[in-house]
Amino acid sequence: MRRFFHYTAAWLVAVLGGSVTSSVFSSHFVLSELRAIDIPISFATQLKMTIDDFAILQTLGMAIGAAFLIAFIIAAVCHRFIGGAERLWFMVAGMSAVITLLLLMSWQLQLMPIAGARSNLGLLMQGVAGLVGGWLFWRLKPGRNAEIPS
Repeated sequence: MRRFFHYTAAWLVAVLGGSVTSSVFSSHFVLSELRAIDIPISFATQLKMTIDDFAILQTLGMAIGAAFLIAFIIAAVCHRFIGGAERLWFMVAGMSAVITLLLLMSWQLQLMPIAGARSNLGLLMQGVAGLVGGWLFWRLKPGRNAEIPS
């Protein structure tokens, strides 16, 4: 039971870390697009927008949480049967989960749900947010210490 709680805590931290990173990346991609059309943006406005965009975390967090759950289970199974670097499996799983989630939502909704992911670079950076979540999960999950060389 203790192991279950450790995995759950690692997953929750990964979801929170990936979601916050995703939100920050999205905010700054939108701000960058506004600057590209010569709209001046003060640091205070930039900070306020970044903080205000955290309002999406409730919805984004649930979606990323579901995607991470599926992706991390697949990563664990792949690591067990294929081998390789466990850290890499979870990082790629997190990245793939977020990109797949956004592309599926875009296909279903007929629009990209995250404004900062409308460009290829923006979508890639959302994937990097997933990669951060995957790394956090790997770093915090039980049993990781066995893999780290001394």
